[in-house]
Amino acid sequence: MILEDLYIAISSFSNKAELYFCVEEFVKNHTAESDYYDYPLLEETLEFETEDFMEMLHFIVSNKKAYHFYFSNLENKENPKRMIFINSDQSIYFGLAVYEIFSLKYQEILKAQFPNSPLMICNHVLPPNSFEAFKQQLKTVR
Repeated sequence: MILEDLYIAISSFSNKAELYFCVEEFVKNHTAESDYYDYPLLEETLEFETEDFMEMLHFIVSNKKAYHFYFSNLENKENPKRMIFINSDQSIYFGLAVYEIFSLKYQEILKAQFPNSPLMICNHVLPPNSFEAFKQQLKTVR
């Protein structure tokens, strides 16, 4: 079966505590695919490195950096992968990799959880890297 990527874009959070709560709820029952995080990725000189996902998230958010986090739960037969993308404009995308037959179900779940946020389906490509580009791409699709 083929996975379909659904992304909900949030322009910003009113406070960091709300963001961290949403992230913890979003990744519940999923395991980080990385055991180690470094910033910037694949560079000789590192600004920050850690083995703790939440510590890296705090660093990225506090320093207004961009970063992609990936999670998996292969026991989940509907939604085995999740993604969190923090963009340089500090918008955040919550992504779900769902099997196609469950796509509508998870689209509705995301719309219910984030009713004022745009949703995009990206099959085998990454979504745009800013909230404005995300909204603009949606306009061109409709």
